[in-house]
Amino acid sequence: MQWLWSKVIQKVLDILKTKFNDHRVHTDHLKLIPSGVSPNVAYTLHEAYGGENCLEPVDWSVIRGLMEELGGEDLIHFVLAEYAANAIEVFESLNIADLTLQNAWNVFQCMLPFMISRELV
Repeated sequence: MQWLWSKVIQKVLDILKTKFNDHRVHTDHLKLIPSGVSPNVAYTLHEAYGGENCLEPVDWSVIRGLMEELGGEDLIHFVLAEYAANAIEVFESLNIADLTLQNAWNVFQCMLPFMISRELV
């Protein structure tokens, strides 16, 4: 279930991020921050809205090195890679049209017999 829940939660977070960043904010001339446009537009075209790019450049080799020191890719996964590969195979074999918060437990119940037969639980 850890593998499945991580997929469900990530999907919901992705939808929320898109909804939040793409929605058009109500125009309010009293606001100091851009209004009447989406956060994505205000961020991308910051100069058109009186903003400035304050992002700091990042050396990705330093980030990768820190990730490896802390545990590498396994640090951001909920299950071992072998288990995830099997779970993906089982999930895809079920031809689930859409994984949601509402059907996650039913999907898990469908997956469980196949995971047991592979001695993964």
